[in-house]
This record gives sequence, C-alpha cells and structure tokens, in this order.
Amino acid sequence: GEEDGWLTSTIDEIQAPVMPDDPPLYDTGFESYVTSQSFIDEMGKEISMLVRCNQSPELMLIEGGRALPKLTKDELNDVGQLVECDGGDCQA
Repeated sequence: GEEDGWLTSTIDEIQAPVMPDDPPLYDTGFESYVTSQSFIDEMGKEISMLVRCNQSPELMLIEGGRALPKLTKDELNDVGQLVECDGGDCQA
C-alpha cells in the first residue's frame, strides 16, 4: 500500500546518490571487505566451526581440555574412589 511505496522510495533515496558525482549516503566499505582475503579467512573459520559443531559437543569439550571423559567401568568400581588421603593418613 502507501507505506510500501514510501518505504521503497526512501530506500532508493538512501542507496542512490542525489547527483551522479555525489558519494553514496551509506557505507560501501562492506562490499570491498566481502571480497578481501580477511573476509575469506573469517568465512573459513566460521564454516569449520559449523562443521565441528556437528560433532558431539562433549567430545569437543574433552579434546579442548574443558571437560573430563566419562569414567570407565573399572574406574567407577575402583574402591580407591571412596578413600580420601591427606598426607599419609587415609580415611574411608
């Protein structure tokens, strides 16, 4: 309706310079950044992160040293888990 026409007109005014020799009214630096090597490197990092996110998050945390793996059956059943030692004195 009328609002759509006004919005389209406003966007066109912002995107197009008033006079052909006038600079644009918006930042065009992003367009050159998108084609830069640093942008390509950033995108590579983002894509690799997305691929890694398909892994089990628990495995990623363990590999990064931010979590401990689950105890094995032997570790779970080890009676040493129930003993607390302070110096040479051990208590159950």
